[in-house]
Amino acid sequence: PTAELPPFPGLSPDRIHVPHTQAECEAAARDILAVGVAGFDTEARPTFRAGEKSTGPHVVQFALTDRAYIFQLNRPATIPIVADLLSSERLLK
Repeated sequence: PTAELPPFPGLSPDRIHVPHTQAECEAAARDILAVGVAGFDTEARPTFRAGEKSTGPHVVQFALTDRAYIFQLNRPATIPIVADLLSSERLLK
């Protein structure tokens, strides 16, 4: 299982991208789709009261072997692009 995988050295901060503008989001999506394979993860702000419902996810991360993209969903430009990436049949997730 996991112990059989080769070690992954991680990414330096300069290889982690947080697109802000529509153009940056579109460029990130093109890059992710061009690679064709990505790991993804979602994050949400924690809840602190019993019964409190999460309003997340708030962040979606796509990791390639040598770089990663973090989409902050409070930015309007990110939501349709992330939805397209998650539903894309061209991207193995």
